[in-house]
Amino acid sequence: PLFRSAALLLAKIYLQFPHDELTSFHVDSIPKNSEKGIAMMETAARVGNKEATVFTAKHYDRIGELDKALKWYQRARKSAEIDTGDSAGLSTADHDYELLARMAEIHMNRNEHQEAGDLYTEAAELALEAMKGKLANKYYCLAEEVWGNLED
Repeated sequence: PLFRSAALLLAKIYLQFPHDELTSFHVDSIPKNSEKGIAMMETAARVGNKEATVFTAKHYDRIGELDKALKWYQRARKSAEIDTGDSAGLSTADHDYELLARMAEIHMNRNEHQEAGDLYTEAAELALEAMKGKLANKYYCLAEEVWGNLED
């Protein structure tokens, strides 16, 4: 746990993210430091920090490395830190149901309809548990739409 926290703190410092510890320690905002920050974030993700795992998944998603993104989204999904929407440190876009929906979207764009439908359904169930009825309904509709493509 200590290494996990230290790696995350260093990543936040190098990436210029807000942090509560070592507030007087600063690094210059240069590309080399951003690269160090991303590497430290991935290190924190490898040792099980969910916030770092989500960041790493989104980083690879953002730069178009979708195979790596899916791997990290999957790790976030299996993380011991289950998030139903009340987790401090994660933004509202980082709830498990939204991560599952993004994974489903990637699979849908790859014409992997069965996997996409299953992920949308799982996202809907988690959204329902989090009392997000409209969002759950949206995910159920997307699952039905994707599964409809299986029959075509």
